[in-house]
Amino acid sequence: MLNTSLVLHANLQYAEIPSEEIPRVIKESYLPTLKGLLKIPKSKISFNFTGVTLEILEKEYPEIINLIKRGIEKGQFELLGFAYSQPILPLIQEVDINLHIEKHLGLLERLLGVKNPQGFFLPEAAWSPNLAPILKKFGFSWTMIDYDHLVLSQTMAGESVSIERKPIGFTERGMHFFTASLLKQIVSLPTLALKFRHDISNPDFEPVIIQGAGAEISAVLMKQIWTPLYFGASLAAPKALSWLLSPNRFKKRLKKMAQSEKVKGLVIPFGSDFEIIGYRGNIPASIPVEKFLDIVNWATSEKDINLTTPTIYLKKNPPKKKVYLRTGSWAPDRSLKVWDQDPDDVKLNRLCDEARSYLIRAGDSKKAQEGWHHLLLAENSDGRGWNPVPERRLFCYKHVMKAIEIGRELTKQ
Repeated sequence: MLNTSLVLHANLQYAEIPSEEIPRVIKESYLPTLKGLLKIPKSKISFNFTGVTLEILEKEYPEIINLIKRGIEKGQFELLGFAYSQPILPLIQEVDINLHIEKHLGLLERLLGVKNPQGFFLPEAAWSPNLAPILKKFGFSWTMIDYDHLVLSQTMAGESVSIERKPIGFTERGMHFFTASLLKQIVSLPTLALKFRHDISNPDFEPVIIQGAGAEISAVLMKQIWTPLYFGASLAAPKALSWLLSPNRFKKRLKKMAQSEKVKGLVIPFGSDFEIIGYRGNIPASIPVEKFLDIVNWATSEKDINLTTPTIYLKKNPPKKKVYLRTGSWAPDRSLKVWDQDPDDVKLNRLCDEARSYLIRAGDSKKAQEGWHHLLLAENSDGRGWNPVPERRLFCYKHVMKAIEIGRELTKQ
């Protein structure tokens, strides 16, 4: 029996997607996918919606809210905890983290009737050891982490020491491949192909217990070689490549894994952006909705494949192995550099620190709460990392300056 889960992360403030495209995301991705899943009674899918996304849906697309509620009521959809916007939690202070989670939990309960979600979706899979006691305090029992980040955490040659480490995992090697000279690409192609074969065949999917700063929390493993790479490529590849990548070949691989005694744990073929399905995201092509739904329908009908949620799986199969997970993320180099090295990122982070210094001293008035709200919006990572459209960066600048303005005014009083 192969235990498997699908985890969809929805974010209408996507770094590369301007606001004017939101109607298309709703029409081409969210709406047909949710409607289609509701027609597959045995489907069990885990969803995470950012707090800001939930507010946009409530105001402009209430039909989506109703579809999500139907899925929850029918036992098909599991909703995960998150932060209000999409901040990089290791880069902000605990007071901010608490407010982000509290606000998101409030939206889940008010809009969807969800209380005490067990799973927490880490924004950008960004982790630091101090997060464990915070997540446990809010009642979360598990989170999802990047597999290669975990592998790197078990080595002695991380980026924080002077040893220059070799790239790990297919995704990081792939980044080096595409930025290398043509000659180096030709020379390294066979090695890259072997690495792909090795990583996609790795049977290790066992959940772990992360040892944090004063607390422990369970974690399921997401492998980027699968999501969105192999899963997305298999479903989005043109017919001309069907001999190499296709939904049928993907199904055959899962069947083979189900029959293997070596594969242990919870396989997560897709644990990434909802927008990739039907619209697009950070990959060149979108996954057709009908092919995604076909995979879900197929998985629910296969006797040796168990499509479940991480919460259900972990209750029946609590992890035993304890590990240390160093501060990092699912960025290609598994660090936080994507969100704190660009000059705009550095400036935004400093402005957020300034706003926080005022607001901490500003009391708890309604005006102070407004200032905190602006700060939480300014901490959105989609105005920083990857390659955000100018609108996203300016959104963060606008809200952090408003937070500073309110904080200064209140501290003067």
